[in-house]
Amino acid sequence: PGNIDRPLTEDDACAPATVYGQSKLKGEELAQAECAELIIIRTAWLYGLHGKNFVFTMLRLMKERKELQVVNDQYGSPTNAKELASAIITIVKSETFIPGIYHYSGTGRTSWYHFAEEIYKLGCGLGLLTTECRISPIGTDKYMTKAKRPEYSLLSTEKIERIYDIVPRVWKESIEEFLTTVKVRGR
Repeated sequence: PGNIDRPLTEDDACAPATVYGQSKLKGEELAQAECAELIIIRTAWLYGLHGKNFVFTMLRLMKERKELQVVNDQYGSPTNAKELASAIITIVKSETFIPGIYHYSGTGRTSWYHFAEEIYKLGCGLGLLTTECRISPIGTDKYMTKAKRPEYSLLSTEKIERIYDIVPRVWKESIEEFLTTVKVRGR
């Protein structure tokens, strides 16, 4: 399911390829076994002001190095943690309660490479980055990592939009606002 070329729906079969993905699925199954009347929200490519994430890793590496290689054959949509939290609050406050699994992520499709390029462009424009860094695309086969990642992890947000009237933002708008906040906060 993670290697198809369309946004994944909540009804698509799950076949996680990593221990991380398997443990997330097992957590969903255990939660549902204990309480059928719950809402599970799946997300992907999450970044926020706290903790480690791709955005902060890229900003750090772009300051430290003159060249980076970033995977260009894995696709998804970056998700701002603040916007995910807002969606959760909307659901909690809603008079509608329809249990089940929902997807929430930013909208639009990108690769890790194009996401890194956008971070660099915006980071330079905001003065977060002041040195030149060349970003080159590479294939997954050239990037050695312990965890296998799906080629395509775009999530369909149609269900959460239809049931809770929550329409996620386009990832490019979200990352621009996020990096502006990073600049203001001085992180």
